Amino acid sequence: MGKELVIPGGWRRGYKVVAVVNSGGSKRRGRVLVSCAYLGSRVIYKPGVVTAPERGCGPLCVFGTLRDAQRFLSGFLPARMRVLRCVYKPSGREDVWSAWERTAAWELAQGTRLASQVIVGKTV
Repeated sequence: MGKELVIPGGWRRGYKVVAVVNSGGSKRRGRVLVSCAYLGSRVIYKPGVVTAPERGCGPLCVFGTLRDAQRFLSGFLPARMRVLRCVYKPSGREDVWSAWERTAAWELAQGTRLASQVIVGKTV
């Protein structure tokens, strides 16, 4: 497992796997980056902007290493998925939940880190 770098303020470097989807409208304005872990999740990520869990959901999932993110990505259609560099604030939670389901951290993909906030950057 790669070494995680702690950034001042409690932030850490990691990787976020997102789906690129059309939100409607023109192709240029209609593409957004959304969380891919839960079907129905509409957490939208914008590069350089702090993202937090939706109301009634939490926390966000990221990966600590590029290797773990790529391993997770291998289970999806790569044309619609991206791995982005990110920084994140670790969450003290040990489970992830949405309006539809709750999952313990140990049931998540290998290398998953739980985050209270995420800022995505460039595609790897």
